[in-house]
Amino acid sequence: MASLVGINSRRMSLCGAFLENEKAIAWARTHGILSTRKVCECGGNMVEQQLRSARDGRDCRKRDSLRVGPCFDKSNITMVQLLTIAYHWAEERTQDAICKEAEISNKTCVDWCGLLREICTEELLRRPTIIGGPGHVVAIDESLVARRKPSSNAQARPIPQQWVFGGIDTETKYGYSILKRRSKISEVHNLLDIGYIHRTVNHSVQYVSPTGVHTNDIESLWSSAKRELRRRNGVKRDFIPTYLDEFLWRQRRPKNRYFADIIKSIAEKPKYQF
Repeated sequence: MASLVGINSRRMSLCGAFLENEKAIAWARTHGILSTRKVCECGGNMVEQQLRSARDGRDCRKRDSLRVGPCFDKSNITMVQLLTIAYHWAEERTQDAICKEAEISNKTCVDWCGLLREICTEELLRRPTIIGGPGHVVAIDESLVARRKPSSNAQARPIPQQWVFGGIDTETKYGYSILKRRSKISEVHNLLDIGYIHRTVNHSVQYVSPTGVHTNDIESLWSSAKRELRRRNGVKRDFIPTYLDEFLWRQRRPKNRYFADIIKSIAEKPKYQF
């Protein structure tokens, strides 16, 4: 597979992947998004045809859609549009900009961006990163990501606050997050009983303890995460977990690897099969 690190839209345009669907399909095959062959139920190899269907070269006339698998099922966008969406999503463009570049509707853009965030979630679960370890310090804290709101129905309960709890390894700068509804941590496990050194800092007295304990790293993490949420002009609460996963996915790699790594993750899902 050719390297995609640092690839830009000019290079993609020069190779035709952003311009012609046939070249986009060839590019996708080169980078593992598309399978090169598909076997029919009768046992014969299916042959690609122009009208996005295929059949066996012998007596069998079975046809099957190219759009197979959770990434592509029931999708009508072209491969050029798919690559355009993935590239501009990786470049952190707004959804309006993605709609314009890929020439798709807002609903289609929302669905595909949501799918890419789900891929980020799957990637974090499939390749978990160890936080902490001997000689490492992990700063933990909570932060409010959604304020309490009154319900549209005066008789109903108001929508509660949404808090996030998590931590960051001060050495590797890798973090984690857990959403919770309660405004305060109800119980903090006694970390001393399981072999950890647990130190705290009281912000009502000082921001850095005499032993050097502070929460600057974790507060910086939450500040960056909430900045990304604000950049989208509001996020539905149901989508907050996936947006946080996307933020953590991006945090763990340099920016010039975003496109390469999301293409690699797509390639590892069930293929666009022929």
